[in-house]
Amino acid sequence: MNERDSAFFNTYLRRGDYQIIGSGPPFREDWKQSNIAKSIARHASKIKGYPLTTGIIYEENEDSDSLGHLFSEHIMDYFLLREMIGSNRPYSASFRAEELMFVFNGHFHDSQFMGYIADMQSFLYISRKHKWPTMSEIMTFSHSNITDPRSSTKDPRLIHFVNSRRKFKLIDRFGLQDDYTAYLYLYKMQEIKKDGLSLEIFNGRIKFFYQGRELTKDMGFSSNIECGDKTYRYYDAVWDYKILDHGVEMIGEWPSIGIKQYIFIMTDPKEKNTVGIDVEIETKNDVILNGWDLKCMFSDGYKEWLRPFLKGDFKEIPFSLNPGGFESISSDYNGIDLIGFKENKTRGLPALLFRRMDTGFPMDTGLYNTDYSHSARCIIVTADEEKINLSRGTRKRILSIRVSVTANEVLERILSQVESEEK
Repeated sequence: MNERDSAFFNTYLRRGDYQIIGSGPPFREDWKQSNIAKSIARHASKIKGYPLTTGIIYEENEDSDSLGHLFSEHIMDYFLLREMIGSNRPYSASFRAEELMFVFNGHFHDSQFMGYIADMQSFLYISRKHKWPTMSEIMTFSHSNITDPRSSTKDPRLIHFVNSRRKFKLIDRFGLQDDYTAYLYLYKMQEIKKDGLSLEIFNGRIKFFYQGRELTKDMGFSSNIECGDKTYRYYDAVWDYKILDHGVEMIGEWPSIGIKQYIFIMTDPKEKNTVGIDVEIETKNDVILNGWDLKCMFSDGYKEWLRPFLKGDFKEIPFSLNPGGFESISSDYNGIDLIGFKENKTRGLPALLFRRMDTGFPMDTGLYNTDYSHSARCIIVTADEEKINLSRGTRKRILSIRVSVTANEVLERILSQVESEEK
């Protein structure tokens, strides 16, 4: 944990927003909580770049309350935090306890509960009879309207999770007292590799790495849809994927508004260290969207940016416990959507080139410095129309971008060529 994150973490505890100190009383029986936490921390490095979210689900029976006291109420939080802080795993500056552990126990509102399911990369399942959780067990734990056992309608994300056994790998198991077994599962992250570039894909988000070092930050690449008076985020969707010859097709569906989003993440066999990302939207009904955007968060280790006819240095992001808005950079820019980041040899970050291709769908590409909670350099591609009309049964290609790892001299040569053509 670096100095700034350590200060943030300690201040967070002192404020009392999350009471963790003393939450592992010594009189608790040993149900291998420490061993389980060690295993989670050991495998956490496989979730590259993503804040680790681990769930706990236990079998519904007469012992449920007792199991809850043994593994809930911050008990596992205590053991896991202890292991994670002692490990070499980097924390994001936006550290919050729920990034490490949450429990299905009814303390969350419906939207939070379902959002955590979309974010869950690992979970612990405790049972005598089964190796994988059942719908009734999860519904019992949530105690929320969205998973009311009396309701005939279940949230599609919940159904998707219960049926997602193939997406998780059993990485450890622990024999417990009273014939219980604890099963620890880890999400099988999809990965694309091209030359020194690799991408980790997880439930609507994309992370970039070069020679093992992450170039993105926080959420990486993620998209939002605005429809009616609500913003639908990546964790509101049900996500699946298809493996293609040179990449992955990631498919997200927002059932309540009848919209599907297809994200094609493809490598180019002819272009070194380059990845293309194309987005298409399909709707079951005539729909008017109030907005659409793609947020691309990159490491704050990048210090210099370039656009055609413009260049500058990023400001340092000040430490703050009260996050504010993003700071717009080159807000008056009105040219070709091309942005470059110069390499930072000290941080091991190569130069980057971000290009948006013309799809005939009007878009605007902005450059931002985020607040401290994200601590990232951010490119946001936004639909440049007040209203987006989508017709029933149509599928529209709305975005095409290319992201390349390159060298400073190549980056500057490309920008110089663009400037010459624009004069």
